[in-house]
Amino acid sequence: MTKSFDDYFSKQVIISYLSKQRAKIAKKRSKDHIMTNISRRYNCHKLIKNQSEKNTLCIIMPPRRLWVRPSKANRYKNGFKINSIDINKNAICSTIKKHLQSSIDYKYLYELKIFIDDIIKSINDNKFFFHAPNIRPEPKGKNSPICRPISNFSLKDNLINCLTNKYLVHFFDDQFYEHSYAFRAKRFINEELIVPNHHDAFKRIIEYLKDNKDKKIFVAECDMQKFYDSVNHKIVVREFRKLCLNKFFKAKCDKRAKRIFFEYLKCYNFYENVFLLKQDHFDKYNIKNGEYRWIKNEELMKYYKKDKYLTQVGVPQGGALSGLIANIVLNYADKKILKLGDENLLYIRYCDDMIMMHTDSEKCKLALNLYKKSLDKLKLFPHPIKNIEYGREFWEEKSKGPYEWSSNNVPWIGFVGYEINRNGEIRVRKKSLKKEMDKQHDLVDSIKLAVSNNNLRVSKGTVIESVYNRLNGMAVGRVELWNCLDYENDMCWVKGFQLLNKNKYSFLQLKSLDRSKNRSMHNLLKFLEKVDDSRMKRHTNISDREFIYYGKPFSYFFQTLKGK
Repeated sequence: MTKSFDDYFSKQVIISYLSKQRAKIAKKRSKDHIMTNISRRYNCHKLIKNQSEKNTLCIIMPPRRLWVRPSKANRYKNGFKINSIDINKNAICSTIKKHLQSSIDYKYLYELKIFIDDIIKSINDNKFFFHAPNIRPEPKGKNSPICRPISNFSLKDNLINCLTNKYLVHFFDDQFYEHSYAFRAKRFINEELIVPNHHDAFKRIIEYLKDNKDKKIFVAECDMQKFYDSVNHKIVVREFRKLCLNKFFKAKCDKRAKRIFFEYLKCYNFYENVFLLKQDHFDKYNIKNGEYRWIKNEELMKYYKKDKYLTQVGVPQGGALSGLIANIVLNYADKKILKLGDENLLYIRYCDDMIMMHTDSEKCKLALNLYKKSLDKLKLFPHPIKNIEYGREFWEEKSKGPYEWSSNNVPWIGFVGYEINRNGEIRVRKKSLKKEMDKQHDLVDSIKLAVSNNNLRVSKGTVIESVYNRLNGMAVGRVELWNCLDYENDMCWVKGFQLLNKNKYSFLQLKSLDRSKNRSMHNLLKFLEKVDDSRMKRHTNISDREFIYYGKPFSYFFQTLKGK
């Protein structure tokens, strides 16, 4: 039975959402505490007090000292320890439930009731509107001045945004293309009820390769320029209404959800909220010569002759409803490709990233041209489609093809972070590999900065152990020696690349990640040898504390390829 809009805003659902947000703060605070414990430079309490949203959550949620700690049995699922966010979320929900049944008048419960009542009143109020989000620049690369504009909404707006998005995603999901894998509702895939993800998208490519192993395969790729920053509001509204009026769909979309969706569109446009920002905006985040790039003026003129029309372009990056908007808009292009009725055509879309394959070069080209025409109708700006030879430039281009996928022409194709050749050998894209290595180095560099200039607060051995555990957690998750053989890696790098198989390319990549991690630890050890810890009451040399290196069970190589 389909849930109503009110079901998505029940008291229990709102408390569950708030508990998860509070648990995320606890995780972030835990990381800050580690830095505080290691170094005299940091004070995690001051960091948190400067953030109003975190303050609001702490006011309406139970104090941490009152949290009902889950039993040992509730800390495990299917024999494996669940992640800290879920543990803390369950603890907060249990605490609130217990306190509601208690005779004690807890102050936070009064504040929580006011907040929940305000949410219910707002979703039923025709005058409700979203406040314009605060824009936070996120550099596209290490030390890069080019940034993404990440939108941060208030706690109330974000909650209404997220829960309305859940309702609309479930409401529209049956109307979306089966092989569009981003921002979808749960569905059965191989008899398992899951939310489709990038692994499922790449599995379709693997299946297509197996089905056409002895045939020629031609590939085309297309990606959008500044997709979220160039979505046209009028087209979003048009496609949204078309979905709502689908005569084959018996249920009616709740009027309140429609109104909230349209208010979300009104609260933001890229031109006024982002493009007109000056350098002082970037100075707040210590980003020199910061820049938000947009579509070139000559390209914008194709659809927007006057500046006033630019105020109807762009949706917030970071808002939950923006992912749904991507599927609503590009559903138009999906339907055009489906009308070809070509069973030999593989067409996969992951948000604005698209790949198609065919055993016939001309039919692949026909489908690509139809897709491009569909994007023109949607007033979107795909990267220019080019036909270039395989090499370094090939990987830098976002849109290309059709080209033959073969060992003599283009041996590797890439999609959603993976690369695969005609033999079915899978490896990681170089950018993803470099990004993980940069995270390792950044962690060690931050620790070096924290303890330099006589700021060490704990023994050197404690620092080493803390960093080693953090590096392992980033790489393979909460692995222990007793469960290393069958641990289901969660919230870590290995989880993101679970389709890698055994081949010489993946071997080299995974071993390079392990070498990089060990090299980072070695650099930290050398650095700490020179750090002055004479201010500490209890002086401990690195040699006085045994550093245990477990190796294989905590390696990228073993945890990625175990059981394969």
